[in-house]
Amino acid sequence: MEDQPIHVKVRLFSYLKEYAGSPDGIVRVDLAKGAQVKDIFHSLGIENIDVALIMINQNRAKLEDIVSDGDFVEAFPAVGGG
Repeated sequence: MEDQPIHVKVRLFSYLKEYAGSPDGIVRVDLAKGAQVKDIFHSLGIENIDVALIMINQNRAKLEDIVSDGDFVEAFPAVGGG
């Protein structure tokens, strides 16, 4: 029996919202079991360097962290200025 995909809800903030394709920046992503946070961004066409802060279920996370079915991932971009 083949592993079923996992479903992750992702909320993107600021200019990253454009990758969600929805005004609220929320998108559902289907991934293979054992996928890492960086796989979410890759599937959405987001460069890892563009993401400064990642939260999984309101806990700070890293690109290498494994996501689970039903996780809620939030991604915040780096803020620049001068």
